[in-house]
Amino acid sequence: MVLIKPTKARPDRLFSSAILLLVILLLLLLMAACGDSSQSLTLNTATSAPTTPAATTPRPADSIASGTTVASSLASTTGPAPATTPVHPVTPTPGPVPTSTGKPNLTNAPPNTIANPLTIVAKDPTTPTVKPPFSLPPSPAAVTPVGPAKEALSQIDPTSYGTLAYEAEGDIWFMILPEGIQRSLTSDGANTRGTFPDGFNRNPVWSPGSISIAFASPADASKESGYQKGYDIYTIRPDGSNRTRVTNGADSLYVRRLPLGWFSTTELIISQTDMRNPPQGGLAPLAILDTKTGQTRDLPITQTGISRVAVSPDGSMLAYAAPVTDPTTKAVKADVFVVPTKGGNPTALTDLPAEANLAVTALTWSPDSKNVAFVRAVGDGCGPYAVYTVGKDGQNLKKLQTATGAPQTLSYSLSGAWLTFSSTNCTDAPTLNVLNVQKGGPPVEMGAGNNPTFGKRIIA
Repeated sequence: MVLIKPTKARPDRLFSSAILLLVILLLLLLMAACGDSSQSLTLNTATSAPTTPAATTPRPADSIASGTTVASSLASTTGPAPATTPVHPVTPTPGPVPTSTGKPNLTNAPPNTIANPLTIVAKDPTTPTVKPPFSLPPSPAAVTPVGPAKEALSQIDPTSYGTLAYEAEGDIWFMILPEGIQRSLTSDGANTRGTFPDGFNRNPVWSPGSISIAFASPADASKESGYQKGYDIYTIRPDGSNRTRVTNGADSLYVRRLPLGWFSTTELIISQTDMRNPPQGGLAPLAILDTKTGQTRDLPITQTGISRVAVSPDGSMLAYAAPVTDPTTKAVKADVFVVPTKGGNPTALTDLPAEANLAVTALTWSPDSKNVAFVRAVGDGCGPYAVYTVGKDGQNLKKLQTATGAPQTLSYSLSGAWLTFSSTNCTDAPTLNVLNVQKGGPPVEMGAGNNPTFGKRIIA
């Protein structure tokens, strides 16, 4: 039997093998490290923002807008970009095309794009701003009239809710009840009392449905050569938009036109006064104005000397005030009449006593067309007055309030439970009042203002 002895490895051969394995491992580690470093360098160069101060760092948006690459932008602050790292210009993805309102229109966006909710679209100054209906406009007037006291607002109940349009500080305002919020619709009359001592923008009247407000103003006519105290008729929406000059003729320089009430949804009852000295005649004191065409036509009333007129909400009747000679005393007095809007014989609703200087200064219909409210006052406007209601058949004459002054306008709330008017003692500024029809006076004072008219409530 032959025994074979194991051969012993030589020490120098083992050492060489170990060195070779170590070198191979070092090379592999070095190659892996170089690969990671190269990838990290590429990403940092392409996506990381420089950490230099903002004052010296160009904004990416500016670079994109001017066509400059990100690499060249970084070069100005961090040195030249590595030659082995190509960087391409960034092209922004097109988004939805802005509409005229400045909001993205998703219907015209390119396919497979998503509107960024944080994108801010620059406002084009040439694009008109489109306001939603009945949004509350800011108050542009210099002076805000004194509003109602908390004690007054506490007396307002749901039957009095609505929006009062009125004149104050030479402008047209409105007040939302019951909150008492005031807003100015025009900004023409600030500091104009010296030039126009009897007012600037005047006599606001809500249209049927409270869609717009008609008012009188010399804003445009007074800028023309030869102006002689004329007033034009305008309409405006309750959000302050769509202000329209309805009358615009040569006689706007000297004819003062004031709205008294709406004859229909597109027609106004207006008064017309020739302000030339002396007047040259030929002008109907009352007329119906078509707000779409600016043309006027005569009222279907044959009596003369009419001072006030109002059409019933159902459109069937006209109520008006006219002078009457008392057959016994021969004194001239004022009474209230009604006549069909299609024409016909008038019917007297009142037979008021003849008293010196007394006249009917305002009248209006209840919303259900069953009653007429009117004001009988001393003609100079500074004496006593009384507010009455009477049925359209002449029955149930009722006195609601007696005070000092001479209200020129009178208007029911849409519920028919309240009346609004203004009054003054001729030493203080006019005040707005609301009066409970069932309870009568005293009225609730709503602050400073003149010639109010009730409209629908606007949500604040």
